[in-house]
Amino acid sequence: MLSSNVGEGDFARASQYNNLRADLVNAVKDLKQSGTVVSVVAWPSTSFPNAEQWYDIDSLSKVVSTAATCDIMITMTCAFSGNLAGEEWFRAVVGATVLETYKDDNNDDPHMRTLHWYAANVAAGSHTVKCQIYRVPSLASCEIRERRMSVIVIPRYV
Repeated sequence: MLSSNVGEGDFARASQYNNLRADLVNAVKDLKQSGTVVSVVAWPSTSFPNAEQWYDIDSLSKVVSTAATCDIMITMTCAFSGNLAGEEWFRAVVGATVLETYKDDNNDDPHMRTLHWYAANVAAGSHTVKCQIYRVPSLASCEIRERRMSVIVIPRYV
């Protein structure tokens, strides 16, 4: 039985509070999916042939599972060596979504790159985040040495 000083508005506020609390719990769970994958490799390292296709970069892959729509920020840093006449292209993939592609124009050998991607409005669920490389034919293959990928999950609760 309702007391005389409790109204419908009090129940509405309690319901909003419970919904907000559930959203915050899910946000914390999603944030915990963030992490860094680090691979420190001695020279020589993973070699990518000149075939014109995309290759997953060894050890730069992470599965994230989120409770609600979120954004994902990806940072990849790698040291690599490629033939001066060749080209390397890099991209990140979230699930089936391919993000921007970057071309490496640096002819200094060896060298390091840090690249960033931002995937907005990623649907709830499990997604594999990975970095890939594409080689344009040249006289030699490309070798990737030390590398790191950081994945930050950003909840989009309203």
